[in-house]
Amino acid sequence: MKRKLSSVLLSALLLFVLPTPGQTAQNPNVILTWNASATPGATYQVYREQTAGACTLTSTGTGPGCLLLNATPLTALTFTDTTASYNSTVFYIVKASAAGLTSAFSNEVTAVIPQAPVAPFTITCTVQVSGTVVTGSTCK
Repeated sequence: MKRKLSSVLLSALLLFVLPTPGQTAQNPNVILTWNASATPGATYQVYREQTAGACTLTSTGTGPGCLLLNATPLTALTFTDTTASYNSTVFYIVKASAAGLTSAFSNEVTAVIPQAPVAPFTITCTVQVSGTVVTGSTCK
């Protein structure tokens, strides 16, 4: 009888933080979650693809089209990609491994990452009242 390891179901959430004035935006966070494999003791490997379907069963995960994101297999059912870039579309898949077996890739999820958020800006007004300069006033 041939043994088989079931694949997992993957989902993604995109999170980015508005930078403070004078700072540039940090990389977005793409938070990935998946259900546990039915096989006890399973570990997981997360891959990012630049194009849909770039990872194949023979892919090494060394990128750039198919990049393994975690060097050490995960036991957790979540992973946060902090290395994705703004203004891009990327694809994610997960593979489970246990007892010498490796699953097929999970379903593929897509993260459409918009342009980087722009930092709000601060306006300082200089107002001259009867020859006296007042700075830091509220502009109206």
